[in-house]
Amino acid sequence: MLKKIDKRIKIYFGITIGIILLLIMILFTLKLMTNTKISSKEFESRLKTAATKYYKKEKDKLPKINGEKVYISIDNLVSKGYIKSPSKLLKKGNTCTGGVNISNNNGYYLYQPVINCKDYNTDLLYKRILKDNPVTNYRDGLYKVNDYYLFRGENLNNYVSFANKNWRILRINKDNTIRIILIDSLESVTWDNRYNIDKKESSGKNNFEISRIKQTLIDYFNNKRGNIFTNEVKPLIVPTELCIGAKNELSTSMDGTVECSKKTEKMALGLLQVNEYPIISLDENCKQLFDTSCRNYNFLAKLYGFWTLTADSKSTYEAYKIDGTVRSMITSSYSQPRLVLNITADALYSKGTGTENDPYIIK
Repeated sequence: MLKKIDKRIKIYFGITIGIILLLIMILFTLKLMTNTKISSKEFESRLKTAATKYYKKEKDKLPKINGEKVYISIDNLVSKGYIKSPSKLLKKGNTCTGGVNISNNNGYYLYQPVINCKDYNTDLLYKRILKDNPVTNYRDGLYKVNDYYLFRGENLNNYVSFANKNWRILRINKDNTIRIILIDSLESVTWDNRYNIDKKESSGKNNFEISRIKQTLIDYFNNKRGNIFTNEVKPLIVPTELCIGAKNELSTSMDGTVECSKKTEKMALGLLQVNEYPIISLDENCKQLFDTSCRNYNFLAKLYGFWTLTADSKSTYEAYKIDGTVRSMITSSYSQPRLVLNITADALYSKGTGTENDPYIIK
């Protein structure tokens, strides 16, 4: 009888010990889970999620104007209860400051956290380009021109992949947006082909605002042509006023003053302004539009046959195209629409060195 009782006691004792050990393991696991600290990159991701949730509830605080940007800080999101403070989430000794930029680009919202931590900083594309290309003033490279940075010369590491197409970087603008030009070919189009009363034929009209080329640019962005721009990449394109002032072929003005004497409303896509071609050349004999020397030491000279935004002021039916050199052509003729656009300053760098075989990639 005593042996049976001893056996039961041993069984109960064993079960009790097992339950206690199981509870200890569960409590230990829960403690580990609650004390787990995250990396700075994970914090960056959570910050974006927090901002998205906040503005989903507070839609009236989103930027309403095309091209407008708002900012919300980490502290603000913490105080509103959308994320825990960095001190509670990050590993001991690590701190992060910053917040989230929210941009309205062409009606698409871009949420981009930008943080500075002890062990990590948000890697922005424009900063990487500046880091990889020290400013120069005597050879192929990046030049500081007034309030922007311009790639000049022929052999440059200014290639970037965007929207599954190949582009080259023209410059980094004053606001750190990145101006790029498409180098992949598209279907040739007319600048305009309407009936022109001055020419008495369908030679086109070189008024950009009512031109076929303007509609072509709109159609490309809306994927009625080409199917290039997905909803994932559209928020990265900053809408910009296009400079469409007409220019005389004998003009020696290269600073864009003439071209920017007339502007459009903000548009997602544009073309090259005619003055943007010669200023890239490093040839000292390139002094005006039609100088053949402008094709020397000029990376755009490799891109033959493409329209610019700029009309020739001497007529109502001619516009400038680039064909190795600048040429004035009847707008009803055909040429490439090499798209030009501005990528947001908030674009993230993923990889690449900017060479033709290893272009910059946006995250």
